[in-house]
Amino acid sequence: MAWRYYSDERKAVIKRPCEGCGAKPPSLADHVEPVVDPKKGFEDFEVYVWRMFNKKLQPLCKDCHDKKTKAEAQERKARRKLCSKSRSS
Repeated sequence: MAWRYYSDERKAVIKRPCEGCGAKPPSLADHVEPVVDPKKGFEDFEVYVWRMFNKKLQPLCKDCHDKKTKAEAQERKARRKLCSKSRSS
């Protein structure tokens, strides 16, 4: 049943203007907090599923979504680089 709720919430979110720039719909439904935490990385499947279906969504246009996704990816990459350096020391 979580999927139905998620689907209904997603449909409602994409009708609103973009949270980033105010652009008119159609928007993408984006998780306010990333499903995979950039600071912790992938924790486990249970945490992943919980975040996927139990986190708040926000409307973002494609440009704002791409910028947010790129920033999260850079943060994850920096974290991995830092972790690999600490393991090799």
